[in-house]
Amino acid sequence: MEKFLEDSGIKLSVVVSDVLGKSARAMLEALEAGERDPQVLSALALGSMRGKIPVLSEALTARTGGPPQKRGHALNRSVRKVKIFEP
Repeated sequence: MEKFLEDSGIKLSVVVSDVLGKSARAMLEALEAGERDPQVLSALALGSMRGKIPVLSEALTARTGGPPQKRGHALNRSVRKVKIFEP
């Protein structure tokens, strides 16, 4: 599952212990809806994750090549693949 995100340059699993937890799912849903701003995404952190917002922002910064539109499509595909694994 982390592989799909990492293929899009999203290193969420480096910071989040449970990529299917409430905070991570909120971030994934926002990514799927088109949000790309790492600060906005990291602000969705809940509870103890709020203390990791600066690190989350770094982890949520996609580092993929190609035009922005193409990166967005690839990221949406990755998020949809990750959602397949949700309980």
